Amino acid sequence: MNIGIDIDGVMTDYVEYMLDTGVKYCRENGIEYKIDLTKYDESKMFGISDDEVLEYLNIYFTNYVKNARLKPSCKEVIDELKTSHKIYIITSRNDYGIKENSEDVQKDDNAGLEYNCSETEDECDCSENEDKYNCSETEDKCDCNETEGECDRLENDSSENRKNDCEIEKNQVDKIVKLTKEWLSKNEIVYDEIYFSADKSQICNELNIDVMIEDSPMQIKNFDANIKVLCMDYEYNKDIDGPNVIRVYSWQDILTKLNTI
Repeated sequence: MNIGIDIDGVMTDYVEYMLDTGVKYCRENGIEYKIDLTKYDESKMFGISDDEVLEYLNIYFTNYVKNARLKPSCKEVIDELKTSHKIYIITSRNDYGIKENSEDVQKDDNAGLEYNCSETEDECDCSENEDKYNCSETEDKCDCNETEGECDRLENDSSENRKNDCEIEKNQVDKIVKLTKEWLSKNEIVYDEIYFSADKSQICNELNIDVMIEDSPMQIKNFDANIKVLCMDYEYNKDIDGPNVIRVYSWQDILTKLNTI
C-alpha cells in the first residue's frame, strides 16, 4: 500500500506542546486565554488574536520543529510498515511562524536546492504552487516551477520590494523544509518521499495514496472517499466521521487497524 503520514498531531503531540508553551506565552505577556480543545485553530483553541498566535509561533515554533518528541511507538511502527509499504510524509507545514532572521537556524548555502525529499541522491524537483511546496523526484534535476500570483520572482516584475519579499519567503520555506528533514533524520524515521502542501487531498490523489494518517478535520473532510483515513483521535476532530474514516488512538492501534485494511 501507499501510506501517507502527517507529522504534527500524528507523529508528534502538537497539542501537548501548545498547551505548555502557549499558556506560558500568554502568562508572560499578560494575555487572557481560554482553552477550548474542541477547536483546531490555535487562535480559537486559546481564544487569542491571530497576531498573538503569530508572535507565539515566532518564539516557540522553531524549537518545536527541531525538538518535538515522537509519539510512543511511532518509529517502531513506521519501521515495520516500511518493510512492505511505501511511506510518504505529507505535511501542511509552511513558513508561518518561522522568522527570516531566526538566530537558531543556521544558514545553508544550498538550502534553495534541498527540496529533494526522497532518500535517493541527486534528485530534486520542487514545485511551488498555491499554498503548496511539493517535493518529488526527477533524475539529476532541481527545477522550481513558480505560478502566477505567488512569490515567484517573475522576471517582468521590477519591484525591488517584491524581490526582497520573495527572497525572505523562499528562505523561510527553505528553513522549514530543512529543519523538518533534519528532525526526521535525527529521529531515524524511514520514508520514501516527503511533501509540503496545504492541499493534501491533491497530493494523495497524485501519489495514489491508499491510506492517510491524519488529525486535521479540514484535511480529512477534503480527502476523496476512496482514500481510507486513519484519524488520530483528538477533541477537535470528534465530529469527523464517514465510511472511509477509521478512528485510531495510538501508533499501536494504527498498526492493528492497518492490518485489517
